[in-house]
Amino acid sequence: MIIKLIIILLVLILVFVLLESARENRGLRITKYYIESEKISSGLKIAVISDLHNRLCGKNNRVLIDAVAKISPDLVLVAGDTINNEKPMVSDNAQNLLIALSREYKVFCVNGNHEQFLKSKPDGNAYFQEYKKNLENHGISYLENGMFTWNDEVDIYGFETAVEVYRRFSYGNKIGDSYVSDRLGAPDRSKYNILLSHTPVYFDSYADWGADLTVSGHLHGGLIRLPFLGGVISPQCVLFPKYDAGLYQKNGSNMAVSRGTGSHTLNIRVCNHPEVLELEIKNKRG
Repeated sequence: MIIKLIIILLVLILVFVLLESARENRGLRITKYYIESEKISSGLKIAVISDLHNRLCGKNNRVLIDAVAKISPDLVLVAGDTINNEKPMVSDNAQNLLIALSREYKVFCVNGNHEQFLKSKPDGNAYFQEYKKNLENHGISYLENGMFTWNDEVDIYGFETAVEVYRRFSYGNKIGDSYVSDRLGAPDRSKYNILLSHTPVYFDSYADWGADLTVSGHLHGGLIRLPFLGGVISPQCVLFPKYDAGLYQKNGSNMAVSRGTGSHTLNIRVCNHPEVLELEIKNKRG
């Protein structure tokens, strides 16, 4: 009798998870964070999209486009996993979205693990390079360990780790003190340095390098979120990852981690709505 009750309970939990995931995956929210900096004189508003996974959010991604329009950002940062590392290789939804956004805003992209795994394969790399070229032809800046000067106050960096850090159970692997600077060089610390990096795992290294703001995703909010505990599991199959979603600080450096807008492999979301981030950076008055 007890075994039957346990089985019934497990089935009910599974049904709840599946139904709730289906409901949450159909929605989209805007999550807003305020950040202050003495390096910003007149303010800066950023929209963040992460982990789209070639998803459609409304017809022709209208819901997502309207969410960005509601934010009315100065720029749009796309934090990777916009497409999927799988066959058939399809990216129409992602490309159409980014191109549509590029008509209204300046858009910056970095690679996530899916793009990195894709371009590590001969046939996948050819497809990826065509995808990237098409975006760049529409004025989108694709930063693969590169930098873009936004204005006299702001530099934007796109950081890409070695693909091995995304292997299963690799969450927590250390990187050397010079790992970031070896790839990006030293930042101008008199400017406000924005670092766009798919994985949030190395926040300590990003902050030490000189990032005033890091923008990340990758963890999909931990799939299932529990009160007081946060996200349950990372894509690397690590339980209760440290940086799952939200705004984090270290020694004056901030990191915004998005729960993402799409999903892949395990299409599960419980208490973990898809989101677009709105980051408003204001002058910190002394």
